[in-house]
Amino acid sequence: MDEDVLLMPVDIQDKIANLHLLIASQEKEIILLEHQCEEHKAELAEFEVRFNQLIKPLSDQIDAVKSALDTLRDLQFKQQMGDDRMSFDSLLRGQRVDEPYIPPHERDFKIPEPVELPQKRENKNIKTLYRQLARQYHPDLAQDEADRERRTKIMSLINTAYQNEDFESLRALDDASSEQKTNIFNSQIPLDMMILRKLQTQSHDLAVEIRNLKEELHELRFGHMMELKLEATLAKAQGKDLLEDLADDMQAEYWRYVQELDELRQQVQ
Repeated sequence: MDEDVLLMPVDIQDKIANLHLLIASQEKEIILLEHQCEEHKAELAEFEVRFNQLIKPLSDQIDAVKSALDTLRDLQFKQQMGDDRMSFDSLLRGQRVDEPYIPPHERDFKIPEPVELPQKRENKNIKTLYRQLARQYHPDLAQDEADRERRTKIMSLINTAYQNEDFESLRALDDASSEQKTNIFNSQIPLDMMILRKLQTQSHDLAVEIRNLKEELHELRFGHMMELKLEATLAKAQGKDLLEDLADDMQAEYWRYVQELDELRQQVQ
């Protein structure tokens, strides 16, 4: 049985109070992390624009010509192994010379069998539990106005848990109900239990957001782009333009690959 179910009312209230404090602290940390991320993004923005203008196109060109080189080397290897029925164009299409070319839209594709996704085991149970709790806590069963208000709050949380498929919260409320030996509607425990579950989920989601923001901030601070920007700053102090120099080197590298590609193409044709 869940340990929260066995808590006394004071223990639950303490947990709720501590979670409120934790969530407030987490929300402040998120605001700080988001601000720091935005600062670093702004710091990198101008440099990144120039990088994408000068370096990114050349990088893509180099990747393309290196891919073509790999294709030709594969063709050359096949020819050396005695499989000379492949041409450069047909290899790029993935076809043999003696096979007729069929446009993609005219080919017969084998339609894969649909994958049956496993049904959630708890779908049926959660619906049954929801109905049971709804009957138990429905506001129309209230004994007085205070009871109706308490039941209304509980039903609101029950509906939220059901919509979110939060089986654990509904089960915790059911367990809490069964643990009470007195009239449960004169107790604050069921409502507190649902509030506790809701706060635990909220705190968990905030913790995940904090972790993701920290990873993003670390990448912004110490990633390749920031490292390159710092190098560019040092180069500028020496009267150099790092991106211009890098672009020149990449341009020369690109033409070396192009020359190698032309030479290799002549060998395999």
